[in-house]
Amino acid sequence: MTFKKIGKAFLILSFITFLFAGCTSERGNDPEPEEQNFMKAKVNGVEKTFLYVYGIGGNKQIFSVTFDEFDPKTNSYYPNMTLEINYRQGDMKDFVIIPRTYTESADNAEFKYSKTQNSNDIYTASNFAANDFKITLTRFEKRVVGTFSGTLQNANGDQIVITGGSFNSFLY
Repeated sequence: MTFKKIGKAFLILSFITFLFAGCTSERGNDPEPEEQNFMKAKVNGVEKTFLYVYGIGGNKQIFSVTFDEFDPKTNSYYPNMTLEINYRQGDMKDFVIIPRTYTESADNAEFKYSKTQNSNDIYTASNFAANDFKITLTRFEKRVVGTFSGTLQNANGDQIVITGGSFNSFLY
């Protein structure tokens, strides 16, 4: 092989290396993957996953989010799940929301599962006298992340049990 051929081969290999190196990102500068918004739980043992989020809002004293199974064919937002922690009511105005466990009775936390718009299909923690419902926030920053579980009841006294609930959502 002549010096000229070796030089050409080196030049071609250098150019190819430069092209591939220019196409890869620098280590550590990749954007973080976007987290998916979701709320899921077992409702009387049946897994439900909700990916459509609306009605979210929050600050240091109030947090509310609703997820549903939006059906564009029927324009229906049911079934849906809503959870809320509201410290702007009553004697709780000096409290702030931080990552910890909240209950309906002690913390003005509410959870609602609505099968349809019919009042008999709306189940809440506040309707259930024993009120064992818990919402645990593990993160409350630009995103809110947590878990929930407990028993809900409708106006007729029918109960449903929510287990293994979790959620992850952006926060305004």
